[in-house]
Amino acid sequence: MHQTLKQDTANPSAKTIRAQQKRFDEFRRVYNHERPHEALNQETPGSLYVPSTRLLPRYTKAYTYPSSFQTQRVNDAGDISSHKSRVFIRKVFRGDAIGFEKIEENFYKVFFCNLEVGELDVSDLRFRPSLRA
Repeated sequence: MHQTLKQDTANPSAKTIRAQQKRFDEFRRVYNHERPHEALNQETPGSLYVPSTRLLPRYTKAYTYPSSFQTQRVNDAGDISSHKSRVFIRKVFRGDAIGFEKIEENFYKVFFCNLEVGELDVSDLRFRPSLRA
């Protein structure tokens, strides 16, 4: 799919962003409503799509970290403040609160909700992401 998208829309790219967006919009229309797909028994995705009847909640309850954790909100640049300096965590966490579990002096495990996302070494102001995060 990605190779087809690139060939049909971006090779070569359009001269303006608006023209490029038109190419993407046309590709999506054709891909979903005209082009049969082998994996769908030669049907189009648009002909088989059925909206979900399950409604998502309007609001979700904020995650509460354990009382032993310190928390900070990640700024728009993906940073947190630590000891009057900035430490880059990840832009994906912008606006979210992350939790810090103290393991030893100057060393914390970093959590997003209940998922460990890395480690923070305050002595060198460095965040190291978890390998699986």
